[in-house]
Amino acid sequence: MARWQLTEAHYLPVEDCFWEQAETDRETGRRKIRKHPVPMFLDPKDPSCWTHKSGIDITLGGNAIADGAIVVCQGEKVDVKDLVFIGLPTPGMHPLDDEAREITAKAKTELKWKDGGDFYAEGKTYADTMMEKLADRSSYVSPEFEAMQKTLGETLALLAQVTVQNAELIKQLSPRRVV
Repeated sequence: MARWQLTEAHYLPVEDCFWEQAETDRETGRRKIRKHPVPMFLDPKDPSCWTHKSGIDITLGGNAIADGAIVVCQGEKVDVKDLVFIGLPTPGMHPLDDEAREITAKAKTELKWKDGGDFYAEGKTYADTMMEKLADRSSYVSPEFEAMQKTLGETLALLAQVTVQNAELIKQLSPRRVV
């Protein structure tokens, strides 16, 4: 089975990771529980997220030091500790077997990843690169939106003229106060 080791933090859709919403029906008094699938946050720097620990825990001044990794897989588990994730691998996942290397190579060409060396050398992660792309896309203004802005500007100018005319009519129609 295809297995990867995470090299950076991920929000991954993992099997059996749900958020439960519990409600009590006021009329019947019965509880309704709904489960919504949510992605799990996995950070290789956080020992509480590690699925595989190696080495010996050494306690120094209250801080435990150990080596560990987060191993994820697709399909069936090879090791009981592996987490089964749903979806395609990312550049932040290091393939551990031949099947994982094939899937990674296929995803790399389909999703048009930059070479892993490119953005890791710049000190960026895959997530940083994706956020930059999203920011670039959000600053793009479509021609339809520009046309709407122009029409809206004309409409607002017309509305300002009507407001001035209404104010003049009200002034003319209102009786003059004599003091």
